[in-house]
Amino acid sequence: MRIRWLILIIVLLLFPVSGFADTACKCSIISPGKLQLIGDSQCAGSFLIVPKVIETKQWRTVQASCKNGTSTLYWVNRINSIDLSASDAIIVYLGSNDWGHPDPNPILKKIALSKAKCIWVGPPLIRGKDNGVAEHLKRVIEADKTCIFLDSRTLHLRLEDGVHPGSKEHIRWLRTSLANF
Repeated sequence: MRIRWLILIIVLLLFPVSGFADTACKCSIISPGKLQLIGDSQCAGSFLIVPKVIETKQWRTVQASCKNGTSTLYWVNRINSIDLSASDAIIVYLGSNDWGHPDPNPILKKIALSKAKCIWVGPPLIRGKDNGVAEHLKRVIEADKTCIFLDSRTLHLRLEDGVHPGSKEHIRWLRTSLANF
């Protein structure tokens, strides 16, 4: 199991994390824009299973900007480098590496200015524990209304290593996120 995560980290460091949904899908394209995944290692895990999730084929392009071990503060400083447009759908995976009360407002402001649709996927229970970050993010994000907050704690995800879901759970997690658009 640790070898799989080591391989994932090596692949993410050596190759750009972006890709395309299969445009040969018989489903209707709902958006000329991109489905964009942004965030930490949870984002990277979800991007790896995109080809297994037919619901992602509604977008012409699926891209990911993921960096393992990053916090909300890291993305506050990098969100402006990501090209967002009104036709995009964004899934933000942040909070798993945060402590205290991270400030998602600069990220939400950039997304609001782009007028893109957004789901913010809150952190799951890490090693079965809740450190309070998810509740804080939920309050701030729901009050802001730029993104829909998906409370991962309620999904009772099975985390193979106590932190990251396996492939089947990532599929369920991504499908739940997509169902909120």
